[in-house]
Parts: sequence; structure tokens; C-alpha cells
Amino acid sequence: MQKIIITISVALAMFVVAKPHSERFSKYKALEAYEVRPGIMMMPRYATDGNLCEIDLERFHFLPGIVDLDSGLTDKEIDTIADELVPRSERGQRRSSLDSTVLNGEVAIDHEEFEKISIITHTLIDFGSSDSPGKPGEKIDATKVVAIIRWREHPCQ
Repeated sequence: MQKIIITISVALAMFVVAKPHSERFSKYKALEAYEVRPGIMMMPRYATDGNLCEIDLERFHFLPGIVDLDSGLTDKEIDTIADELVPRSERGQRRSSLDSTVLNGEVAIDHEEFEKISIITHTLIDFGSSDSPGKPGEKIDATKVVAIIRWREHPCQ
């Protein structure tokens, strides 16, 4: 009997200790996130039917002791991680005729289209200090900030 009382007391104490943390943040939506490479985060989203509808990839900008606002993803990192998360056999055929790039100020949005998914990258473009971007010999820096894998069959709401 004494063991049962001790067990119940310990369980209640753990509940009381843990409860303030969950109450503190209960007004916020919890997110699911995974570190797929050191410093690279993957956040899945689900459609209302529970199927995966989107995966967002981005680099952590805050690591213990470091704030890195310039860090981006390389094409190789995006391709390798996308191959792991959605192997080419699951994507369907490439629909290169639908691939596109949209320039919006200093951001380029690239769409790589497949039968079942789209891979979208948002790239920050730095044209340097020249008033005429794109002049021959001008240095242009590009940092891929976010990559999104989006499923066609299961749109996010």
C-alpha cells in the first residue's frame, strides 16, 4: 500500500512540475521539426487528411553562441536532402517545361517541377553596389535561404 501511495505521489509531483511549462506555451501552435544535417532544419506540414503536404528546409540561424544571418543552403545540400526525403522514384517524371524562375526585387523563386511534387527555392540575390545590376564583370552573390518540397496531391490548407 505504501508503494502505491509513493508511486502516485511521484506521478502527481511530476505532473505538477511539468504542467507550468506546457501552460506557458499552450497558446502557441507546436511545430514539428527535425535536424536533417548539422544546422539544417526540416519542418513537415500536413494536409487536413493527415498526408504530408509540404516540407520546409532551412538552416538554423541561431546556434549556441552563434547568430548567423548569412547562412544559406547549397544546391548540393538541397538536392541530397530532397533525394533522401522524396526519392526520385516517388517524385514522378520531371516536367522541365514547367520549371520557372520568378524575380521579385532581390529574391529569385525557382520552381523545379515533377509529376507529384514541386521543389521551390527562395534565393536572396545581392547585386553589389552598382546601380545597374547585371553589368558584365559585376559580382552577384546568391544565397538559397529556404527550400520547399510541395506535394500536388495533398495541398496544405
